[in-house]
Amino acid sequence: MKVRLFHTLPGAQRISSEVYAGELTSALHRVSTSDLELAHCMPREPLRRIMPRSAGRLAGYGDHYISYPWQARNERADVHHVVEHGYAHLALSLAAERTVVTFHDAMLMKLEARELPVSAYPRMSMLANRLNVAGLSRAARVITVSEDSRKDLLRFTGCDPARVRVIPEGVSKRFRPGTCDLPRPPGAPARILHVGHCGFYKNMEAVLWALPAIARRLGRPVELVKVGGRFTADQTALISRLRIGDQVRHLGMLPEEELPRAYRSADLLLMPSLHEGFGLPVLEAMACGTPVVASDAGSLPEVVGDAGLLASPTDIDGLVDAAVRVLTDPLLREDLRRRGIDRARTFTWERTAAATLDVYRSVYEEAA
Repeated sequence: MKVRLFHTLPGAQRISSEVYAGELTSALHRVSTSDLELAHCMPREPLRRIMPRSAGRLAGYGDHYISYPWQARNERADVHHVVEHGYAHLALSLAAERTVVTFHDAMLMKLEARELPVSAYPRMSMLANRLNVAGLSRAARVITVSEDSRKDLLRFTGCDPARVRVIPEGVSKRFRPGTCDLPRPPGAPARILHVGHCGFYKNMEAVLWALPAIARRLGRPVELVKVGGRFTADQTALISRLRIGDQVRHLGMLPEEELPRAYRSADLLLMPSLHEGFGLPVLEAMACGTPVVASDAGSLPEVVGDAGLLASPTDIDGLVDAAVRVLTDPLLREDLRRRGIDRARTFTWERTAAATLDVYRSVYEEAA
């Protein structure tokens, strides 16, 4: 059985989706029998290469919705797996009865329905996403990474519930408990970590507003360590207005082997997202023994379970209260650490791969 995985455009920098594809590929090799052959389709981005940089966004749309589907038409496999639902439109160019799509989150669908507390809407992206909805409806199977994402998928699309399978993501074995790699002297600032980009739904503004409030409650300095994409112009202005520039350390994109070190050296992970389809950073933090304070939105409660503290993403006081509890209560902190490690052990990429392989076989047998 030949399975071809369709990856995301390099220029789109869909890092979490490529982590999913990479970890799934490795785990499939570990759990599959010799009859599985994995191949990969990497988009070539011809328009991005020939068009001027000033037209980069237009070139990206052209490569995404014109060049890549044309390229996909020539790919042959027993099963096609589109690893990111933002490319579900490829199912319109592939043999739909042999196509599997992984649906990560309903972000654009929620935006179009005005269900998120934001004022800016990417109208072009929402319009283009209708092609992806059409592709999802045609695919032989849709894998969702959480029950919450499954509910959203069924609410916003015409997908047959019988063709939807929930298969949670896993956590790499490199994320594990260990001693702090960055020891700090007594009285050093409390270290709060955030991992991910700074897009609107990550609710970075809530983290920044919470930082000085946490410091006031603790009566000592607090440091925010930011791993991931750059702050937006508005977020940079907010940092200046709150006068917390000396309390914010941006590490940028860390190599995979260095990310566990960032988790282990933090006192807690703060993730107040407005919505998440899964929320891999909370799982990685728990696996490393780092306490988690997260929002109660999207799939985060589903992933965190009873191993972290939750608050509404729009309730700054609630987020601050939860963070202060973790930072001032050693017994609570140790309990969350233990619960997090135990819970993270139940999310393995081998389990993800085995369930995904079952989906491949079902599609292959039905198409044959």
